[in-house]
Amino acid sequence: KEAEEKKAAAEKAREAEKERKVAARTEAQKKREAAQKARQEKAEAERKKKEEAQAKAAAEKEAAQRKAAEAAAAAEAKKKEAAAKKAEEERQAAEAKRLEEEAKKKAEDAARIAEEKRLKIEALKKEEERIAQEAKEKEEAVKKAEEARKAAAEARRLEDERKAAEFERKKAAELKRIAEEKQKAEEEAERMQQLEAEKKASQIAEAPAVHVRVLYDYDPAQGPNDDLEDDEEELILKVGDILQVFGEPDEDGFYTGMHTAGEYKGHRGVIPSNFVEVIQDDGVPSTKANTQEPLLRALYDYDPYENSPNDNPEEELKMVEGQMLRAIGPLETEDGFIMAEDVETGQQGLVPSNFVELDGAGDDDGYSDDDREDDEPPMDGLPVGTIVVGLYDYEPEAHSPNDEVEEELKFAAGDRMLLVGEMDEDGFYEAEHKITGLRGLIPSNFVEADTEDIGITSSKKNSFTSLQSKLGY
Repeated sequence: KEAEEKKAAAEKAREAEKERKVAARTEAQKKREAAQKARQEKAEAERKKKEEAQAKAAAEKEAAQRKAAEAAAAAEAKKKEAAAKKAEEERQAAEAKRLEEEAKKKAEDAARIAEEKRLKIEALKKEEERIAQEAKEKEEAVKKAEEARKAAAEARRLEDERKAAEFERKKAAELKRIAEEKQKAEEEAERMQQLEAEKKASQIAEAPAVHVRVLYDYDPAQGPNDDLEDDEEELILKVGDILQVFGEPDEDGFYTGMHTAGEYKGHRGVIPSNFVEVIQDDGVPSTKANTQEPLLRALYDYDPYENSPNDNPEEELKMVEGQMLRAIGPLETEDGFIMAEDVETGQQGLVPSNFVELDGAGDDDGYSDDDREDDEPPMDGLPVGTIVVGLYDYEPEAHSPNDEVEEELKFAAGDRMLLVGEMDEDGFYEAEHKITGLRGLIPSNFVEADTEDIGITSSKKNSFTSLQSKLGY
């Protein structure tokens, strides 16, 4: 027990010694930290003091520099003022000298002018005396010449009066003959017109009553006719309107008809036959109706905003290869475009004729060789050797319907090219640029012949006219 108590006392002593050492180490650490903090605070104070001294020195230096600059500027301004004053004094002196010289020169000029004037007066007096003498001599000669002139003028006047009287007599006779011929022609024309009107009225009266229904809106202002007779009027059509027509369509494909209801009831005029369908009394389309609108198939993709040569592509239809469209009438532009309608969406717009073909046409399009000779122009294009001129700018990458455009030739509107090959089945010529000498393929509907006696104006119009013939327009 005593040994255990000694052992415990020793252990307790060791623990006390350990705690004392730990306390001693902690106290020493605190002293070190306090000393470190004191050193840091002292260093920070010295740094701040140094920065304040540096800032003060910089401010004093800047103030000194600013003061020196102000002094230099003041000295420079004073120097410039002195120079300006000196320059002004020199200018005034030069101006005074110039005015003095001008005054001296004016005086000399005045003296010279006075002398010249005196000499001129003397010369004029002498000239007047000479002229007066010559005038006196000429007066007598003029008097004699005037008498002779009057006699000749009188003779000419009498001859002119005789010729004028003869001319008026012949003119009156010719006018009378022309008036008589004109009157006869007008009477004959009036008689023929009356006979034609009577014939037309008789045909209308004898024709059975046929009614038609309007398939598409039609505005005469946008129609193809500008050569109708004065007594003919094209009617405005709205989809679903019912009209009565008289007889068969004329050679241009127009009926003579009359509105039977609506705001235009009783109005007579002509209407395009391909905008209507014939209906029976019960409202069912007649088997005689010409209701088959020509169908077109797109040959290539076409985006008006990328491929069109026109300034108003918003009036054109976007197409993809194989898309089906319906030609909706003889509405066309002069650029080889036709009016068509998307058979699926009903959207209408212009499409380029060389980007479409008549659906099912191919090689067997229902036309004989004789029909082609009568109804459509040859499709061979312009002959080799023809000079053509560009109608529009042509960028193959932007305008070509083909995927491979390396063989195509770029040109601008107005550029002239020589055709060195015939038009291929895609409507492209091989041509040589007259300026650059480059060769390549060019689209036929972007050019026209540069000569007027070639026989055809442009291949673009040929292809368009051919398609019109196939469609029956």
